[in-house]
Amino acid sequence: MALPPLHGGTLYDLLVKDPLTYARHALRGNRADDPDFAQATPDRPPVLLIHGFMGTRGALFLLEQKLRADGFLVFSTNLATLNMQDIRKSAFGIHLAIEKIMEATGKKVSKIDIVGHSMGGLIAQYYIKFMGGDAHVRKLVTLGTPYRGTWAGLVGVLCFGSFAPSTWQMLPGSSFLRQLIAMAQPANVDWTSIIARYDALCPPATAKISPGTNYELPLGHAGLVLSADVYRIIKRVLRREAEPVTRTITFRMIDGKWERTTEKVRPNAERRKGQDRREAKTRATDSGRIDAPMRKAARRARRK
Repeated sequence: MALPPLHGGTLYDLLVKDPLTYARHALRGNRADDPDFAQATPDRPPVLLIHGFMGTRGALFLLEQKLRADGFLVFSTNLATLNMQDIRKSAFGIHLAIEKIMEATGKKVSKIDIVGHSMGGLIAQYYIKFMGGDAHVRKLVTLGTPYRGTWAGLVGVLCFGSFAPSTWQMLPGSSFLRQLIAMAQPANVDWTSIIARYDALCPPATAKISPGTNYELPLGHAGLVLSADVYRIIKRVLRREAEPVTRTITFRMIDGKWERTTEKVRPNAERRKGQDRREAKTRATDSGRIDAPMRKAARRARRK
């Protein structure tokens, strides 16, 4: 792995300072204060923070404090002991929490925003795709989420596999991930993935989302919840107008400058139309007895 450039932080920050700071805040546990959700409006919806595997609500303490200081209504929820349970069970817990929040807003707000770190992004993705969460989520921002799995999960399997189903679910090619990838991504959710280039737990290739917006920075896994650059991206995404997910945009920070590439993604409806046309053409050419007379009739019509 190449060494990180100086503007992205020293090796000391990458390997020692950021992981220790993350662990120190994770020791705060699952105690957290929720805001007054009655102040929420459709233009100022609550923001749900979902921590990752072996984390606590305290792991995202600094991010939570920054968001609250900028006027966001931030809340999180307890996902059992160190968030090691089945991802589907955690997603159901998120579902229940969001239902309560909708009631607490006096039903003035029908959608919220979600920021998920690491496995927290998979929990949010499962909720959106399989539990009708796309009706209640306006924007999803994920930080170092292994959408295609991570082989680092093998360490979790060896250490906690007998009582932590989520470690098996995060392995590349697991039945859980295959099911998650096979389900089409809802186009009405504004989807953003922030990727750490030097992330050993969630390599950049597995964290990219398509369609959606991807930001790649020279950071490590823990740095994603501590970096001021990441926070500026999160704040900008949460404050801008929601955009339908119809393309893939990737921003990479190279030598302190952002480089952008855009890949157009056709909406699902257009994909289905194109597939239907191809299937119809295939069916027509599969039967020579039917296709030949049609070609002869077309030639006669053109001569006339």
